[in-house]
Amino acid sequence: MSQPLKTDFFKPELLGGSLKPVAEDLIHLRDQRVTSSWLHSDHGADLILWWDERGNLIKQHVSFWGQVVQWDIVHGLKTGLVIEKESDSPQEIYLGGKDSPVHFDSSVQKTTLAQALEILSFVKELDGEELAQVVRNFLEAPTLKDFKDSELLRRFAPERGLKRAFKRWWRSWHLKLKLLFSWFPRR
Repeated sequence: MSQPLKTDFFKPELLGGSLKPVAEDLIHLRDQRVTSSWLHSDHGADLILWWDERGNLIKQHVSFWGQVVQWDIVHGLKTGLVIEKESDSPQEIYLGGKDSPVHFDSSVQKTTLAQALEILSFVKELDGEELAQVVRNFLEAPTLKDFKDSELLRRFAPERGLKRAFKRWWRSWHLKLKLLFSWFPRR
């Protein structure tokens, strides 16, 4: 009787546990500002998160060894793979331009999604609430059409005044402090 093949090739604890913050960006769009955070592992994994001005997670992207799992509030959940070319820029890969090297599957690949969720279970750089939101978005895959009109307005309508300014300031400094302290070893 043959024994099952045992492999140590896929190590989600290594991929997820080694994701570290490398960049925070403020993206100015026509109607609002979006904050992006990029966590990278030297072992072949990336996690990129995008938040709107109100602190709503609106897009997330996990890639590992060429596999991609991506969710956004408009299109929902997708899986795919990176087709590498010599001239690919990070903007093309992660923003999905017309020449994007990401080829999305016609339907969500459950194995790829399960592997991404397993990797996420070992991420140490996100707080519990942030990580729970990322996992929930991958599992439930909500889109704008899933919200009632009143909920859409409450969560996504632009804020005005002092509350908006404070939230923007807090989000910006919170992320910068996380990035700064990630460079110091934990005890």
